[in-house]
Amino acid sequence: MPLTRAQSRTAVQRRELKPTSGVSESDKATPRKRKAQEEEELYGKGRRQKQRAPSKSTSIPRSGIARKKSAKEQVKGLDAEMIKHRARTNSTPMILKIDKLMAEYGDLPLADVGIPSPNKPTPDTILSHILNALLSSAHISHHIARSALLNLMKHGYYDLKTLKASTWKERVALLDEAGYARYDFSTATELGKLATLVKNKYGNVPSRMLHSPQFSACFIRASRLDLARGRKLLKERLKEVKGIGPLGIEIFISTVQWVWPSLCPFLGSRDLQVAEQIGLGKDVNAIYELVDRNPEQMAKLSIALTKIRLEKHIQEFLE
Repeated sequence: MPLTRAQSRTAVQRRELKPTSGVSESDKATPRKRKAQEEEELYGKGRRQKQRAPSKSTSIPRSGIARKKSAKEQVKGLDAEMIKHRARTNSTPMILKIDKLMAEYGDLPLADVGIPSPNKPTPDTILSHILNALLSSAHISHHIARSALLNLMKHGYYDLKTLKASTWKERVALLDEAGYARYDFSTATELGKLATLVKNKYGNVPSRMLHSPQFSACFIRASRLDLARGRKLLKERLKEVKGIGPLGIEIFISTVQWVWPSLCPFLGSRDLQVAEQIGLGKDVNAIYELVDRNPEQMAKLSIALTKIRLEKHIQEFLE
């Protein structure tokens, strides 16, 4: 039965007075609030909060920062691996050349001269590398320099006690036996001064030349700047050894790097010239990647580059 006009008016008034599903009259005053209510019902509570940009005072949870940082580091690591793979893939001719070079001329430095533990940075090993640098950097045949080193090693001069106990005349005699007559007197004197330096400054332990809090910190951090500082400090110490100049310092670092990997990668200036000449480039770090960042391989490569220069075999490796 249709409602009369009076009944319709009464029904409308009742609807206006009736509260709406838990929302008070004050809450439905504006369209903005109604829109907010609709969004809450549609998307759930907190949707609008997520859309708002955080204020300056809003702090981001540390766990979130850690997750973002970890993700960035992972991406960076993947990029580094991709670069290495791409470098090796694009450098196959250079890798083959390095393999041939080391197969024919690469040897581990001082591995065959009679040192008790040639692959460990013991005092005997470090002293032997110092003696090699001193003898090899003189203006003399590399064959004679090696012969002199072998003779000193044969008589136990890798041991500082033996070196300290020797007389000047005994050292001259050993050098002369090896054909090192041109510099026998001066080198015999330098060997005596070396023993005194190690005794007074490094407490009779040659390997301490590579030790100190300042020196170790440079290589622990291992950035390029810190590595440069560490090498600079080592060079300053080696300069104190009479008979060792810039060339001797390069020889020492290039040969000792396989037993003291913190010094790696290193190639002496003359080795770098040969590397560039045969097509390996002059970027030491790039060359290091080509030998899989292996200190032993880097030391062998240094020896091989030195050999083909001294024995005039560079032509074999020219493109």
